[in-house]
Amino acid sequence: MKASRKILVLGSGFVSAGFVNYFVQHGETNVKLTIASNLVDQAQKLIDEFAPEIGHAIFFDLKDEAANRKLIKEHDVVVSLLPATLHVVIAKLCVEEKKNMVTTSYISSEMAGLDAAAKAAGIIIMNEIGLDPGIDHCSAKAVFDDIHARGGNVTGFVSYCGGLPAPENSRNPLGYKFSWNPRGVLTAAEAPARFLWNGEVVEYDAGETYAHAIPQKQYPGFNLEGVANRDSIKYRELYDIPEAETVLRGTLRFPGFATMVLTFRALGLTDTTEYGDGAAPATWPALLSRVLNVPQDISSLRAAVEAKVQERFAGSQGRVKDALNGLQWFGVFLETTKVDLATRSPIDSLTSLLNAKLVYGKGERDLVILTHEFTYQLPDQPRSHGATGKQRKTSTLVLYGDPIGSHRALTAMARCVGIPCAIATHLVLDGVITRTGVCGPMTPDLYKPLLASLAQNGIHLDEFEEDVVES
Repeated sequence: MKASRKILVLGSGFVSAGFVNYFVQHGETNVKLTIASNLVDQAQKLIDEFAPEIGHAIFFDLKDEAANRKLIKEHDVVVSLLPATLHVVIAKLCVEEKKNMVTTSYISSEMAGLDAAAKAAGIIIMNEIGLDPGIDHCSAKAVFDDIHARGGNVTGFVSYCGGLPAPENSRNPLGYKFSWNPRGVLTAAEAPARFLWNGEVVEYDAGETYAHAIPQKQYPGFNLEGVANRDSIKYRELYDIPEAETVLRGTLRFPGFATMVLTFRALGLTDTTEYGDGAAPATWPALLSRVLNVPQDISSLRAAVEAKVQERFAGSQGRVKDALNGLQWFGVFLETTKVDLATRSPIDSLTSLLNAKLVYGKGERDLVILTHEFTYQLPDQPRSHGATGKQRKTSTLVLYGDPIGSHRALTAMARCVGIPCAIATHLVLDGVITRTGVCGPMTPDLYKPLLASLAQNGIHLDEFEEDVVES
């Protein structure tokens, strides 16, 4: 009889269900899950619905180092599904207690700084194993390494990923709904971006990335826009494709999202500065009056808002109309639309409003789309019928979630983040992954078993290959 193996899961948020369900589906009766959360009722509900036989919930306080050290010592592997900024605190304890750790977040500079200590402790701190980052890394690196193994050169790589509502559930000004804190989405939209396009560095300033949203044609049946995501150029080194002349990683959204994000910014609603007197305005007209520094009467507010929107979208009356209609939909001109008095800044007040207005309803579904486009050239590739000698490969993943409210429903995002994380944890426990140090799934010893197990769990990318034809 196998000895019980204990997994400590920190956090009970939206992707935790995918993680927990994986071990139940695989009949891992010798695995014991501890879900530790500051929202212990939420954690208990997760256990009751998905894993009553193998799991239990406990309260977790990040500030109680002694209790957390004891908790980590009692388990075989630690999985942090906490906010990314909190991973390093846990990682340091894992190093000291010599316990393997898995996260879905990007490797921060602070986390990377623990690499030598993790190696000395003989543990792995596995990061970037969710969807984006995660599945995208594994699937892209597998193709790059195959091209290089055949003596080829990668000339271009364009990748987009998006978590969206199913099209039939996207009827709102943003074409979007939230299964997690909207503040992270707003913050990401504020970030600058840079990428490489045909050998030229392209840079967008902070807050301006969504002004450059580009229609996407990957699927005729989807009306999508893509925006560059932060720093794509560093992936030439991380993916070991220094020869590539185009490298772009981006985010997918439905039309409307870019317009509303730019509108919110133009009105000062993404400002993180705390309200001067420490108290949020009581209503949304009062909030607009404060951030725009105009009288609170409705005519003054509407005039000031329209002036800002006209300035933002000069030359596009269609977008001006969409922006004003969107604000009307959110009720920001109504005294009956109250501001969450617990919020302390415009972005927090906006986050609360979006959280209230853009939630998934019962029976609704979410959607994940991931697309890669690789352009490459193999040695002695023949040219014919206008072909350039280059090849193009597209890899795509489209996955829908279960209807919200159904028994043991899993969102597409919970599947695509929670399941890869669970697979990595399983492979570490089974000794398939033996690497030590701080890493992401960029090498064959990591991405090959991960991709194989993902496919066995119904998550795989469809591939299509064609010649690149001269235009």
